[in-house]
Amino acid sequence: MRSTLKNLVLAFAALTTATSFAENVRAYVPFSFNVKAQVFPAGYYDVTLDPPHSFISLVSEKDSTKFFTMATGSAEKRTAETVLHFTVTGTDHCLNTIQMGQRLTLNVACRTPSRDIITVQGH
Repeated sequence: MRSTLKNLVLAFAALTTATSFAENVRAYVPFSFNVKAQVFPAGYYDVTLDPPHSFISLVSEKDSTKFFTMATGSAEKRTAETVLHFTVTGTDHCLNTIQMGQRLTLNVACRTPSRDIITVQGH
């Protein structure tokens, strides 16, 4: 009985430790933008890096149906802030990548060639 209780406590402690490593950032994007043919409105977004650091999620605070999750890889250069990179073609903005520390999403592959790049930092 003691062994079972001890294992249960250790399992709970491991689960609590694993979930505490999630990173959450709030970012304001002052323009609407596209991600894989879905239009996201201007506004505040929650950006989350999951505990094993293999996915980054972006969710609109205004409309929770506007969300995006992408696999990550290692970035060449670590950033202190969360950075969202957009490509701009005319008046269209397309989310290109999201970087949180050493983790970087794979290129979202905007379908049009970029003219300008805009960077938005999370707080």
